[in-house]
Amino acid sequence: MKQKLLQLLKEAAGGKNIHMEHLEDRIFDEGSRGFKTAMDYVHGLSHGMTGKGGKEFFVTTKYDGAPAVVFGRHPETGMFFVATKGAFNKTPKVNYSLEDVEANYPDSPELQAKLKAALEHLPKLGEMKGVYQGDLMFTPEDLELRKIGDKEHVTFRPNTITYSSPMGSDEAKKIMGSRLGIVVHTGYEGDTLENMKARFDPDLSHFGGHPDVYFKNARMNDEGEETHMSERDHMRTLEHLGHAMSHLPDSGDLMDEVSRNPDYVAHLKTYTNYNVRNGIPKGSAKGFHDYLDNRFQGERAKLKSQKGIQKHTEASQPVLKHIKDNAEAYNSLFNAHSALAKAKLHLVDRFRQAKGLGTHLEDEETGELRPTHPEGYVAVQKKSGTGYKMVDREDFSKANFTLPKKWDKKKPGQQQETVSESIIHKLRRINNRGY
Repeated sequence: MKQKLLQLLKEAAGGKNIHMEHLEDRIFDEGSRGFKTAMDYVHGLSHGMTGKGGKEFFVTTKYDGAPAVVFGRHPETGMFFVATKGAFNKTPKVNYSLEDVEANYPDSPELQAKLKAALEHLPKLGEMKGVYQGDLMFTPEDLELRKIGDKEHVTFRPNTITYSSPMGSDEAKKIMGSRLGIVVHTGYEGDTLENMKARFDPDLSHFGGHPDVYFKNARMNDEGEETHMSERDHMRTLEHLGHAMSHLPDSGDLMDEVSRNPDYVAHLKTYTNYNVRNGIPKGSAKGFHDYLDNRFQGERAKLKSQKGIQKHTEASQPVLKHIKDNAEAYNSLFNAHSALAKAKLHLVDRFRQAKGLGTHLEDEETGELRPTHPEGYVAVQKKSGTGYKMVDREDFSKANFTLPKKWDKKKPGQQQETVSESIIHKLRRINNRGY
């Protein structure tokens, strides 16, 4: 029953940008095919950044905004609307008027205020030729003047990260003169909200500027310094990918097996997040087994009937046995996952050189702002428009799990390309050198 429910939820999401997956987690979701997808994305980006390869992929910056806002011309009515991700519910929650916002969200005055501002100001961007999704960054009441170092900055904190711009800069003037800030990252194609598919390369060329809307396109400049890589750095990417590939013979069958079982996929992801929260750099068969064993024991402790306890035990013991019986393969799977993450981080370090808004984490006790990196990035394949998260999970994800959110706690509700032959040959050569 649980597997069927998970499958239905997955189908309901369809191509919507409701939840984006980490690139290295493709091996959990799609097994060895997901492994190849992750390899192809990382290699394609790295090779393209040397200037010698084609630009088959590009990168967008993830902004830590809230709430997510879906807006544009409704594909069936042609009317302008705003919504949260509730636009993609089975019964869509869309707002054409201020009255709609009040009726749809009677218990959330803060969300009402944000959506009303979006409804009033986003049409000022110009002709809307479709449906878009972005992260709302601020409205005027969110702006604060704060001293960072020895300079005054205008700041806003929509979620976990506080953004800043020095007073007197052009950026600060635009922010302070606007009525709403938004970063747009997704466009949708389809003739109904229900069948729309997300693309992470929306055409925003027809969006005009307006002083009331501080608007940013999430796409990183293809010609910027941060999207260029030396041959030496590219070879370092290949070394990480070679390390990942060296674990495929021992883990490929297990990747495929667990990817077919939604329970195992969920266990692997929650274990990975547990490691992030607790500063554990890499998973292991023993760690996975002990994590689930402790979790299962905690679940049984909450059960009152002996029958329920017995049923839970019978369901959980095969999972623990499977991990013990396949310990070597699980260790290889976690090693492959770690190597893919390192290859990803090698690129993330390059992307972080991009200049933009200041990013900070606020010390919850002292209120001090300390520098941090952007939330992360999204790697997008141009042909399919499909994107995956490239986030430093030990950095931002840990903060996202542990720091209190500024935003209301009640948040609103393809085909993959194969790895090219050239990368396979390069990686084998690296392995033959004894990496």
